[in-house]
Order: sequence, then C-alpha cells, then structure tokens
Amino acid sequence: CCAAGGVARCCFCCVVPLRLSVLTRLAYTVGFVLATTLAFLLKHYLGKAVAPALPAACGPACYGYLAVCRVSLALVLCHAFLMIATVGVRTSRDVRARLHNGFWPLKILVLAGVTAGLFYMQDALLYPYWIAALVFGCLFILLQNVILIDFAHSTVRGGAERWLWKYEQTGNNTYRTLLVGSTAALYLFALGGLVVLYANFTSGGPSCRSTNTWFATASTLLVAAVTVTSVHPAVREKSPTAGLLQAGIVSLYLVYLTASAVNTNPDGCAATAAADRRLASATTAVGVALTFIALGYSAFSAGSSGRGLVRFSSDSLDSPAGGGLGGGADGDDEADGTAYSYAFYHLVFVLAAFYMNDVVNNWASLAEETAGVGVPQMAVDKGRVSMWMKAASSWLVALLYLWTLVAPVLFPDRTFS
Repeated sequence: CCAAGGVARCCFCCVVPLRLSVLTRLAYTVGFVLATTLAFLLKHYLGKAVAPALPAACGPACYGYLAVCRVSLALVLCHAFLMIATVGVRTSRDVRARLHNGFWPLKILVLAGVTAGLFYMQDALLYPYWIAALVFGCLFILLQNVILIDFAHSTVRGGAERWLWKYEQTGNNTYRTLLVGSTAALYLFALGGLVVLYANFTSGGPSCRSTNTWFATASTLLVAAVTVTSVHPAVREKSPTAGLLQAGIVSLYLVYLTASAVNTNPDGCAATAAADRRLASATTAVGVALTFIALGYSAFSAGSSGRGLVRFSSDSLDSPAGGGLGGGADGDDEADGTAYSYAFYHLVFVLAAFYMNDVVNNWASLAEETAGVGVPQMAVDKGRVSMWMKAASSWLVALLYLWTLVAPVLFPDRTFS
C-alpha cells in the first residue's frame, strides 16, 4: 500500500495544493488500489504461469489463491506495524509521525521485501490465513455499514438538499431530474438484482430453494421496510431530510450483500454455470469498488467535515488543527494537532487488507481433499460460513439504517446527529 503511495503523494504535491493530512491519506488509498490490482493479476495469471513447477498439494487455483493471501498479509503486517508505532501521536512534530507521513522510499522497499519474502514461506503455513481474513473481513463489512450510513445521512443528503433548493430557487428541471433520476436508478438496480436472484439462484435442490429464497425474500422485505420508513410522516417530521435517495443507496448495498452471500452458497444453486460466473465477477468488482470508496470516504471526510470516521479514539479532537483548518506555508496542517487518529487509520487499512483477500478470492475457502493417488491436496471451494456472515451483514445494515430513522421518533427528547 505504501509502494505506489509515495509516488502518488509526490505527484499530487506538485500538481494540487493539498494539505499534508489529505495528501498522506490519498497516498495510502492510491497505494491500496494498486496493491489490490496486483493481487487480482497474481490470482488470475500467476498460478497458470508457474503450473508445471507447482507441487501436487497446491495446484494453479490454490497457488493463485495463496498469492492473494501473501499480498494481503504483507499489507496487514505493514499497516499493523504503523498502527502500533503511531499510537498516541498528537502532532506532526512527533518523530513517530514521520513514519506515517514520510519515509516513503523506505516503506516502498519494506513492503516489497515483505511481499517477496512471503512467497518463500511454505504454503502450508498460509492455509489457515483464510479463516483470519474471513473474521476480520466481516469486521470491515461492519465498518462499511457505518460508513455507508454516514455517507447517506451527510454527503447524499447534502446533495439532495442542494438539488432541491436549486430547483425551488431557479425552477430549472435539471435539478429535479437529477434527484428523481438518481433515486429511480438506484431502485431499478436493486430490484433488478432481486429479480436475477429469484430467476437464477432459487431453482436448485431443496437447500437452494430454501436458503437462497429466504435470503432474497428477506432482502426484498428489508428494502420495502427501508423505503416505507424513510417517507413515513412521523419520520419526516423528526428528520425532514430523510428521503428515498438515501434509502435507495442502502437498498442497493443490501441487495449487493445478499447477492454476494448467494454466490458463496456451496450447494451450487445457479441455474447455469454462466450465471454463476457472471454473479461472481459482478460481486467481486462491486466489492473491490466499495472498498476503495469506503477507504476514500473515510480518508477525506475527516479533512472536510471535521468529524470523519478515521478520527475515532483520537486525542487530537479538541486540538486546534483537529478540523484540518490550520497549516503553515509548507502545507502541514497538523503541526498543532493531528486531523485524525493515525493508529485508527492504519487499523482501518488492516481490516481492509483482510477484506481485500476475501473479495479478490471471492470469499472462497481452502479445504483439504485427497487426490486419486492418495496425495493430500488443497482445493479452493465456497464456504457456508462466509455465506451466512454476509447475509447477516445485509440484515444488519438495514436494521442500522432503520434505527437511525426511527430513533428520533421513539426518543424525541434526545438529540441525534
């Protein structure tokens, strides 16, 4: 993640006059994008390229799977070190802050060295890694849920209010079209996804008909609940800015998680192999894109709004630079106080690195099988545990969003922001 980040930071320094806190977060985010791209290429091409030299215990699919694990683990180790090293950093003048904001050539070499070194590690030592990636990846899904709800209640709401205000002030139908069109598109994609699930993934054996049908039906009911609640008069009275645009975003994310859960059903419920491949490709692409968006939003929301998620547990919240408004001539806006918690920021990247392993490997697991000649062999297969964890996450995101809508109605004497 640090590798390309240093180059990106230098380039943006020369082109765009951004603050130090923003440049550093941008560099880490760009680096993570490129590291994920590397993992994707290794998964799909490395195993095939070295297939003749692979041992019987780990074929091309297994080796490509473990290549992603190695890139993911390298990111985890590097960000875990930076997380521990930056605990308690309050200003950029702290010598440890330079580990976070500087030493980019050194971090490039360290990350490259760790990644290369992990390829010399015995494959058997990496077999249990998918379990850790599954657990911590689901924690990142929970973080994504919080980021999504914060995004829906702040950024999207602000955009909807701005379009509505401009339409009322100018009478220009363009703004109304943007608002209505965006909302309609979100719901069309969500409903289209549900139709695909019902049509292609509920016609297999009894397990498919029961499990996948239940997932799709629960998702449909939750989409309806989110939609109706967002326009209920009691909710609108307490939260006038709640609306269908925000509910549409939550609904589409809910359907995505449901589709991802259905795709990892080990019973093979797809109507055709082509449908299964298309859903796998779609959920992988959307999962990677959502990871980048979540990291980007969590990175820049702190610098712009002063209340971003990456500032949790930061001792600098009350510092003069906490809102990212200060800064000297050199662009250092954290000399008097960090704009966000460095340690928590790297914790987010640790979880994101685990989640990247899950998404690029399509939430598959490694299972030991016995080949025809009696040789133990590691096979890549779908997992029932990941299926249920993603399904539960889809229900959780709907329940969390519903709570943010009904809480002001149930507790009118409390302030919710």
